[in-house]
Amino acid sequence: MSNMKVKPAIIFFPWLSLSPYIYLSNLIRIIAPISKYVFMIGGNTNRINNHSSNVILIDVGIRMHRLKDTRPVLLSILIWLIKSISIQLIQSIYLIRLRKRVNLVIFSMAYPYMLIPLFISKLLRLPAMELVTRGRPSSAIGKIMRIQDPLLFRLLDGMPPESNSLIMELNLDNYKHKLLPIGLLPIDFNKFRVSKKYSERRKVIVFISRLIREKGTVEFVKSIYIVSRKLKNSYFIIGGDGKLIEWVRKEASKLNNSHGARVQVVGWIGEDLPDYLNEAKLLVLPTFEEGLPRIVCESMACGTPVLAYSSGGIRDIIKDGETGFILSSIDPIYIGNKVVELLSDDSLLNKVSEDAQRKVYDNFNHRVAKKNWIRILTLMSLAACKK
Repeated sequence: MSNMKVKPAIIFFPWLSLSPYIYLSNLIRIIAPISKYVFMIGGNTNRINNHSSNVILIDVGIRMHRLKDTRPVLLSILIWLIKSISIQLIQSIYLIRLRKRVNLVIFSMAYPYMLIPLFISKLLRLPAMELVTRGRPSSAIGKIMRIQDPLLFRLLDGMPPESNSLIMELNLDNYKHKLLPIGLLPIDFNKFRVSKKYSERRKVIVFISRLIREKGTVEFVKSIYIVSRKLKNSYFIIGGDGKLIEWVRKEASKLNNSHGARVQVVGWIGEDLPDYLNEAKLLVLPTFEEGLPRIVCESMACGTPVLAYSSGGIRDIIKDGETGFILSSIDPIYIGNKVVELLSDDSLLNKVSEDAQRKVYDNFNHRVAKKNWIRILTLMSLAACKK
């Protein structure tokens, strides 16, 4: 079966954050041209940037909420669980209806809420694969949800990891026969490029991520005091949304008013993201629960060195002192001192800026991504023929 005959259904979870929808939009840009048509089944489909005539968006009609948004919290949790199960049931119903029109089920940004539709795909004898974009969870809930991983991996027919390091982190060596080529998505180099020379940039340090604890948000904010005290001409920009955003705003106000820091909290950054990255001297990302953060590659494409904790796929793209910098600890004092040290070495930063840009250009261009995805979909098409 030719890869042009692939007719996938993409199952995704209606997350509150906007970032999963950017990922999904980038995914269909690469998959749609090499598929006959694509069904996308999830929620908040209006957030998906779709310009392909062969992509059909199917909205389950359910919107999620944060667990603490409704009182009492126990009732909020119960409603959240009911919603989660309902979404999976609705997605399963659509799979049953579309069973003669699709020949592949792709789970993207659906973990860990994919068990029911995955089980249904097996009953329908439809090959299923999960795009492995997650690392090892650090939160208690995440660790509990990982209990179902052996079952998920057993049911899946294929797994294209976003990064080689995720294979080791999730112990996927036990499923070597199901591993597919790296499922990377290309960076838009027309958008993410150097528009301001690195040597002309001020000492601007940026943190752009979901504002949750797992992304090292708290540690970064606490490190600002160290940097601002030792590096007088330093500026900080915090971008993103999440449940910690109000805490971040309060702490930023304290730092500005009491310690003379220059901290700007800009919230979610959309189309202006390349402009922010081109103003920055350093992107700091002390995340300790990660796949391969797209912001890392986008920052490198803009010639902005990255200082990140070695979690998930970060270790595959950043070689310490060459294509970026690795944090050996997420202690705020250590982070702050490391930032001061790096911003005092212009020659090193200039070299890393150039090498990082070259690294991401060589590995995340459209040609490489398309070649990988044609191979992935061809292998899954062969699996469909055997069903």
